[in-house]
Amino acid sequence: MQERAIPICPKCGYDQSGIIATWDHACPLQGQCTECAYEFQWANVVDPARVDLLWYTEHIHRKRDLPYRSLQTLWRLLLPSAFWCEVGVHTRIRFRNLLLWLLLILLVLHALSLFPVAMGNWHEQWGMMGARGFREFSTYAPLAYLYELHNAIFSPFVRIHYGYYGFGYTLGGYNNDELEAAMLICGFVAAQSLMWLIIIWVLPITRARSALRAAHLVRAFVITLIPAIFFFELVRVITGLFNWMPASPMMNWFPFVFLALMALTLIWLYWFWIAAMKVGWGIRPVWPIAILGSIAALLSGAIVFVSQGL
Repeated sequence: MQERAIPICPKCGYDQSGIIATWDHACPLQGQCTECAYEFQWANVVDPARVDLLWYTEHIHRKRDLPYRSLQTLWRLLLPSAFWCEVGVHTRIRFRNLLLWLLLILLVLHALSLFPVAMGNWHEQWGMMGARGFREFSTYAPLAYLYELHNAIFSPFVRIHYGYYGFGYTLGGYNNDELEAAMLICGFVAAQSLMWLIIIWVLPITRARSALRAAHLVRAFVITLIPAIFFFELVRVITGLFNWMPASPMMNWFPFVFLALMALTLIWLYWFWIAAMKVGWGIRPVWPIAILGSIAALLSGAIVFVSQGL
């Protein structure tokens, strides 16, 4: 059963119930918001589901459609301008589906990272002890397998480790380096997106002049958390591989690959917010805000690094 929608202006959120109550015999096809002058079709205001996008994860009606639509949505997100051409102010905002999609992405990436993380944890705990490590691991099997599975799932937050007095439980792993690295990179990406949100939110030239409701900004910010999730899991994978095979020549390329991915992500992130303002929300002029947002975002990223003593 479809949710009963409150008839609001898709752009500013102004309640259109008063205007609808004045209709006596017929419903006009076209309308205009008296608050922000946004033009719309009344049928889309009364029933917003009419303009739901068939490829977009936010507009799923059945949870089983989420995996298939995820691939289509991620593909379109590669080109933010094309994405915002279709996901504008006229499309429904459904935060429950959006958060469910983020959870799915997190679970999938986390599952894909389990093997390298588990192998890295195993080598760090048992493999470096050589034959003695294999013997002790075999002694505690199958319980040791469960411990290593636990470590792979919850790394780098908590870890079960083996010491002189047996098994122990440590917050942050053997040390806090892995946790700090993961949170630093994740925070570096998320902080820049958060700064874009703040700049657009507080500037009167954006929200006040364009009459844009806050839900559109929050939707954009939630979507930009995907790169933060990706880099959190990427740090887990790289840490696991370094612990697993530190002498491999392949490890020499990882810093360059990581920096290249980070540079491409930041370009995408800035492009995403600029396209959202210009294409999705119709904010004019956009370039002064884009320049200010880019500077503020870079400063926020630098603050994250400085706060960690880098």
